[in-house]
Amino acid sequence: MTDQVLTKAQEKFKDISLSEEKLFREFGTVQTVNFPKENRILRADRLSWLCRESEFWKLCLPRGIDIEGADIFASLDLRFAKIEVPLRFSNCQFHKALLLKQ
Repeated sequence: MTDQVLTKAQEKFKDISLSEEKLFREFGTVQTVNFPKENRILRADRLSWLCRESEFWKLCLPRGIDIEGADIFASLDLRFAKIEVPLRFSNCQFHKALLLKQ
C-alpha cells in the first residue's frame, strides 16, 4: 500500500522532490518520517493533499501523521479539512501560515 501512496502522488503532481518522495515512500511504514538537515523541504500542497486523503489514514494509525525536521514552504492550508488522525509536526519550520480555521 505504501507504494500506492507514492504512485498516487506521482499521478497527482508533475514533479516530486527527493524529500517529498521520502515522505510518500515512508508514510505508514515508519512511526515518524524524519528529515535530515540537507534534504528537508516539503511543499505545502503535497502535505495538504496527504492529510486530506482519507484512504491513506489507516496506514498511520494509531500514531497519525508524524513528521519531524521538515521545512514546509507556502501556506499549509487545512481549512475545512476533516482529518480524523492526529497530526504531529516536531522540529518543523513553517515558512508561511498554517491555516486551520473552519
